Amino acid sequence: MTSASKVAGTELRGIAAAPGRVAAPAWRWDVRRVRDDAVDLIGEAGITRLQIAVREVKAALTSKAARLEANGAPSEAGILEAQALMLDDPALLDGASELIRKGNPADAAVKATMAPFAEMLRASDDAIFQARAADLEDVVDQLDRTLHGISDTPPPPERPSIVIARDLAPSQTAGLDRALVVGFATEQGTAT
Repeated sequence: MTSASKVAGTELRGIAAAPGRVAAPAWRWDVRRVRDDAVDLIGEAGITRLQIAVREVKAALTSKAARLEANGAPSEAGILEAQALMLDDPALLDGASELIRKGNPADAAVKATMAPFAEMLRASDDAIFQARAADLEDVVDQLDRTLHGISDTPPPPERPSIVIARDLAPSQTAGLDRALVVGFATEQGTAT
């Protein structure tokens, strides 16, 4: 669900990620947390659905990375390429499949399998490794949305706007039309 700002003249201040100033209407990005109870995520059907979700998320990441690379954003493309590589890690599919066979739904199995890896990265003394924890959690979120048939990108704003969100992952912003997004303001996250 998205909405335009209804409070004219509201000024928001924050940590700048890029130089300059921008004035535009606000467009709120709300994360959908809808669950489709009709989706079978347990047993062999859950494993099959997870395998399909892994392929779909990897294809989407690869496509977005190629688009970013073509548009002169190689650093951002590199983040998505690294996320796509995370999906090749046998620990993901093997660990989650084992938990699914024990009766866990696929979405919970993915989270339980990947949580220790995210915690290990977050506990690192190296800021680069700490940042990778967010990338890993984004991959888990992408798999969760795909398992439940939820799009990771809401319909775009109708006019150039500042995207307002709780937090945005690189995989989410990569799909946005740069002509319609003139800035970002997030509650969480960093300048990078």
